[in-house]
Amino acid sequence: MKTFFESLALMLIIAIASLFLHPFIWIVIVFGGFFDSEAVVSICSFILIYLIVGGLMRHLCRKMSWRKQAFAIFLSVNSVLVIAFLLYTYHAIHDGMTGFMYITMCFVNVILSAIPISLGCYQAYKRTHLQAEIQKY
Repeated sequence: MKTFFESLALMLIIAIASLFLHPFIWIVIVFGGFFDSEAVVSICSFILIYLIVGGLMRHLCRKMSWRKQAFAIFLSVNSVLVIAFLLYTYHAIHDGMTGFMYITMCFVNVILSAIPISLGCYQAYKRTHLQAEIQKY
């Protein structure tokens, strides 16, 4: 149970780091009112998807190498995020250029999210192996 909560804490840190890399957040902060748009709902859903899907995948893949963990988390979290953003774009946006902007930002976020996911998995893997080395002696 302790490893599950550690996975959730790690995924919360990764979600916040990935959120700072998300271009939509910076566009909303610079050009629009933060609380006047759907940004709060997008941020909450973003963090929840990272916590639920990423935390579950991190917990399930905890015995794998950090590269396999990062790849599994990257694929699972970003596939759910892309599906959620595509459904939102399909139902809520009726302007072609605005929809294209949302889809482009979604795919840019997918590419940029590889950085915090891989760094977080590497740090967690290094920490657990360091603890295992200490416990040997």
